[in-house]
Amino acid sequence: MSTWSRGYVSDIEYIGGFYRDQSPSIIDFVCLLNGCEPPTAVPGYTYCELGCGLGLTATVLAAANPAAQYYAVDFNPAHIARARELAQSAEIDNVTFLEAGFDELLAPAAPPLPLFDYVTLHGVYTWVGPEIRRSIVAFLRRFVKPGGAVYVSYNALPAWSIGLAVQRLLYEHAERGEGGGGRRIERAVAFAEQLRAAKSGPLSDNPVLDEISKTLRSGDRKYLAHEYLNLGWAPIFFADLAREFEAAKLDFVGSAEIFDNFLDFTMTEEQRALLTDVDDPVLRETVKDLCRPRRLRKDIFVRGVRRMTNLEREHRLRGMAVAAVVPRSSMTCTVRVPIAEAQIPPEVYEPIFDVLAEGPATIGALVDGEAVKGHDDAKPVEVAGMVIGSGHAMPLAGDGTADPAPARRLNRLLGERTRLFDSESQEAFAAPALGSGLRNSAVDRLAVAALAAGAEATVEALLPHVLGPIRARGEHMIKEGKAAESEAENEAIASEMIAAFLDTSLPLLKRLGGL
Repeated sequence: MSTWSRGYVSDIEYIGGFYRDQSPSIIDFVCLLNGCEPPTAVPGYTYCELGCGLGLTATVLAAANPAAQYYAVDFNPAHIARARELAQSAEIDNVTFLEAGFDELLAPAAPPLPLFDYVTLHGVYTWVGPEIRRSIVAFLRRFVKPGGAVYVSYNALPAWSIGLAVQRLLYEHAERGEGGGGRRIERAVAFAEQLRAAKSGPLSDNPVLDEISKTLRSGDRKYLAHEYLNLGWAPIFFADLAREFEAAKLDFVGSAEIFDNFLDFTMTEEQRALLTDVDDPVLRETVKDLCRPRRLRKDIFVRGVRRMTNLEREHRLRGMAVAAVVPRSSMTCTVRVPIAEAQIPPEVYEPIFDVLAEGPATIGALVDGEAVKGHDDAKPVEVAGMVIGSGHAMPLAGDGTADPAPARRLNRLLGERTRLFDSESQEAFAAPALGSGLRNSAVDRLAVAALAAGAEATVEALLPHVLGPIRARGEHMIKEGKAAESEAENEAIASEMIAAFLDTSLPLLKRLGGL
């Protein structure tokens, strides 16, 4: 491990990924949902991602919000070099990537930074040591605007209690091993499995070790190395994180996991009764974590919370426009919520889904529709939470006048890079209408690259453009977790996925300004 990394894995690059919860539109929605004014951000808002990895999230968001100013920071020079190259190749000029440790951002010689409306940290806070966490809090205190919002995802206790022994064993074994992080995590997991076979109590029937071994069998060594081999790896109780954030004058608002903001979806009736007289937000979240442990929390904090009345919240939500991000055929009244699989009333949501399938609509228009108006389950808070939390829709961003050109350049480039390099690391398209991104498949990206090169929008025309790169890499099409076993099966699966792209994904991407 490099000495400059201060205990953080640096010999292998992190996996690329896009995380929609870091989108300003989602952060704003969580604030509204919980009766809090979102950041008073104009189109030229400022945004900073601490620990940006390969920079895909920051680049996609910057492309989808060309009037905003984005900054993204990572201490790993390889990450920053890749991120800058991607943004420059797509001519995304409103994102600045900085190679720096978080403490260096506070030094007198640090590059000048603005105050930020939004700061986000995904997978950082509980993977670094106490000294670096203090630097993060100091950064938030200095650079978050009054009224600004912070998104932080982190490994949480008590849910991670079952994984403490596993991580410590993997770290200590790997620390004494030779080779890169990928090889060291392989050997460490193999040793842990040997120890489990020898009837080690903490490892027997341990679901964390089960998940690690399964992930390793899938070949994802990068993720495991970055998740488990950091010296500063330390899950934290929500109450402790909230106290640390108090030094930056940050107060908890809600969860970016939308359904976690609804007690009916997260706790039993008996558990909810115990919260009736608990007003303190820190104690409430502690009780919720004890009733339904969450290993990864995704929390929103605000510097200077401005509460609104229930009437004002309803008024604001009614005026909020949303757009479908899945086809009508994928909209369902069977929804997975944290404690169970829920059946939402079809007499309310089937008409709402029909409206969304026709195009963007305000929450007010959805709840005032002739088929649902006056229904007990057609309230703005519940409807907004359900259509967004279920992944059926997302909030629209701004007034719809964002320049789509940067997003379209980036999307074409991501498709081309999937063709040339790999199938997995460019997993999102920028969508200006949402001010966010859309997750996609390698087939979607290869099809976009082919269309940009002039191919016709038919299955027959796109098929060789999709299968060619996949064959060249020795890969196979996969359906329902099973790889194709013949060339005929490869072609059948690819044809089916291309047809789905042409029927659903392509029209959606065009409607949202991404193509």
